[in-house]
Amino acid sequence: MSTSTEFRDVYHSPLIITSFGASAVLLFGLTDSPLSQPTHFVFGHFFSALVGVCITRLFVLNPRYQGYLDNTEYHPTTFICGGLSMATSLTVMALLGVIHPPAGATGLNAAVQANVVSLSWRYLPTILASSAIMLAFACLFNNLGRQRYPTFWIDPNLQLVEPISKEEEA
Repeated sequence: MSTSTEFRDVYHSPLIITSFGASAVLLFGLTDSPLSQPTHFVFGHFFSALVGVCITRLFVLNPRYQGYLDNTEYHPTTFICGGLSMATSLTVMALLGVIHPPAGATGLNAAVQANVVSLSWRYLPTILASSAIMLAFACLFNNLGRQRYPTFWIDPNLQLVEPISKEEEA
């Protein structure tokens, strides 16, 4: 099986977005959690990626930062950029009400992974496409049995599925 795609060959995008591993635990294991609902999942990752790319674009203006990206020298501002990206991503998610814990790592990836930094703005459609694919699989897989996913799409007060009571399970 080939892992070669146009995006991977031309832009050297990562094979997998590492933060999506933790998202899989939420989407497939904790389906009732508000943190695993589509709004939190998609927008949390998107806004974290956006914040991470914006902050990293400012740091890339420093010519020494480019040396880090080329793996030729150590640059301590990488840690500052990563921490600032992560903290700002969390703040933006909290302000928008779309906290998704693994999405913090999406903003961090935009700052510290050289192949993601080189994607720059192209990281955003990668995140959106990956989110859409994973969400489609979560909706399909989680609705095969008795459990239902998502419990809400946008507003938690508008529940799509009533929780199963103990009497109904028996």
